[in-house]
Amino acid sequence: MLLPLQVASLQLALKPNLQLLEDYPNPDQIVGTGGFLNPDGSYSRSNISSTVVARKVLSRIKMARGTTQVVLQGLRRLVRAPRPFLPGA
Repeated sequence: MLLPLQVASLQLALKPNLQLLEDYPNPDQIVGTGGFLNPDGSYSRSNISSTVVARKVLSRIKMARGTTQVVLQGLRRLVRAPRPFLPGA
C-alpha cells in the first residue's frame, strides 16, 4: 500500500478504477484507495480494508488495450467511513 508522502506509478486496468478516473478528470484530483482484505475475493466494498490513503492524482495517461497509467502521491491515512464517500469541493 502506498503510504503518505510516497509517489508511485500504477497501471490501472479494472473497469471500476478506470471509471473513477473518468468520473473525476480534474488535475490534482484527490481519491481514496485501500487494499483488498482477500486478494482472491470479490471486488466489493466489504473486501476493502477500513484503513485507506487519500492520494492526489499527479498525472494520467491512457495506454493501449484500455489501461491508464497514473502517478499517485499519498497524502494521509484515513479510516474509511461506513457509508459511501461524497466528492470533495
